Amino acid sequence: MRYNLRSMPRTEKKRSYLLLNPKARSDQNAKRRRLVTVSDQIPEERDTRKKKERVLLDRLSKNIINELIQNPNLTSEAIARTVKSPLSTVQRRRTALERSILTKAYNLDLSTFGWRIADLMIELEKGDPYVISENIIQNNIKSVVNASLRIGSPQVNMVAQVCYRSSKELHQILQGIRALDKVGRVEWSEVVQVISKNYSATFQNILDIA
Repeated sequence: MRYNLRSMPRTEKKRSYLLLNPKARSDQNAKRRRLVTVSDQIPEERDTRKKKERVLLDRLSKNIINELIQNPNLTSEAIARTVKSPLSTVQRRRTALERSILTKAYNLDLSTFGWRIADLMIELEKGDPYVISENIIQNNIKSVVNASLRIGSPQVNMVAQVCYRSSKELHQILQGIRALDKVGRVEWSEVVQVISKNYSATFQNILDIA
């Protein structure tokens, strides 16, 4: 027997729809949600990959990098005048470089507050170097600026930069580290004067090789 949906009672229409279609509707909605989610994510991922792959290290990019290394606060307009390229091109290249290979950070000039910085060369004896170094950092959490594990010299396994205000304070830091378990010799040095900064030439050589 054939039914004409238009001639069916309203309650029967609703019942047939609810009985036959709820699962199909939920499956379709789920598929639609999955498709929307995937289609929304894939272009972003592809765009990100393309941006990373499209880093062009030609003469213009290298000139922009050289200008920014010498003065990170330069405006794109000033760079465009120096490298003699359109502002829009420089802005586009600069954005691509900053998203991929250039980083910018601010450092606090501790000397303006009367603080000094020393490098501590620390010998770690047998044991887990990560655990030992973590103990050193935690015991001097207010003094350690940065710390790193090293290879090369058998007497130096860790280098830590510490800030201090007086020789007495530095002495206390040194004695505290030497008293820790699994710590051997601890030597220190302090920068007296920066003779030269050769970042530009060094990075230019790296870019030329790249």
